[in-house]
Amino acid sequence: KVDVGSLLALTGLEVVRFAGSASGRAIIKPDERNIPRLSAFLDIPGFRFNDTHLGHARIRGSFETDAQTIRLQANMTEGTIGQTNVTGYVSLGHKDLDLRVEGENTPLGFLNHYISDIFHNIRGRSSGSCRIFGGFKQIDFEGRQRANAAARLPINGVTYHLNNADVQITPGSFRLNDAILTDSIRGSGRIHGVINHRHLHDMHYDFAMSGHNILLYDR
Repeated sequence: KVDVGSLLALTGLEVVRFAGSASGRAIIKPDERNIPRLSAFLDIPGFRFNDTHLGHARIRGSFETDAQTIRLQANMTEGTIGQTNVTGYVSLGHKDLDLRVEGENTPLGFLNHYISDIFHNIRGRSSGSCRIFGGFKQIDFEGRQRANAAARLPINGVTYHLNNADVQITPGSFRLNDAILTDSIRGSGRIHGVINHRHLHDMHYDFAMSGHNILLYDR
């Protein structure tokens, strides 16, 4: 078995973190240009993305030696709970990536790696599509998700729960169009707003909520 996290750590890729023990087979043969190409078929029962368990991964991938590019097609399943499909590439030579993610009830814990300065202990699940693309130091996102999630807002210490959240993702922003909001006691209402960022840095947020008995401070 091969430890995926240790293998990818050698590439210096930090924007995404994968982990799990992989078994499978690999084939090396020249392509039509007589350039060696590595093809692999991996089985990873406990696949983790940014320290979040995504289930049983089955990955078909290849490595283009001339461009130092990994191309992959991956399917992750959590029994009957949910599944996530990923296609795209990671180029070590050009230091960029382009991954398209289609998910149904995908766990959201992997977001803690990116926005922990604004929200703590993000958890929940979402369905929809998302594209992750750009240079290793200029990552951006686009897509649309429908989510049920919870997170603690460190500025006031309150854990909020979002239900049926409609999230529109465009380069530089995550826009929450509308969601049902509840707190950890008995408050309820609705919320909308946006998180703006510059390649996951210099994050700013602006949210508006309305409702009844919503907890605003818990320290």
